Amino acid sequence: MNGKERFAGAVLVITLAIGIIVEVFDRQQDGTTVFRQTCDFPVASIDDVRGEFRKLDLNIANAGELEILPGIGPKKAKAIVDYRERNGCFKYLGQLTEVKGIGEKTLERIAPYVLVTTEVAPGCD
Repeated sequence: MNGKERFAGAVLVITLAIGIIVEVFDRQQDGTTVFRQTCDFPVASIDDVRGEFRKLDLNIANAGELEILPGIGPKKAKAIVDYRERNGCFKYLGQLTEVKGIGEKTLERIAPYVLVTTEVAPGCD
């Protein structure tokens, strides 16, 4: 292989790499990112275009959705759902500390990402 052939091969490889990078960025811009393709969170999701976060409603979120919150794993998510099923809907955000395993620090960490509404939640009066 002479110098011209090596140069042509390198140009081809670089062109393909640039094409792949452009394709990845284009997919992120139109909302077909890997996150959106593999996860379906209708209540809490990040708007890729604007970078905004729609808050998760504690009164309608299921355990899987609750697990995306910082510091909330499967056990705490289940405890939140169980508490809601036993005691009814949350009336205010601070009531979350009544759930076993959730204290003030956990509440502070997740507060920016959650809300409590009673108007839209089934069974909330």
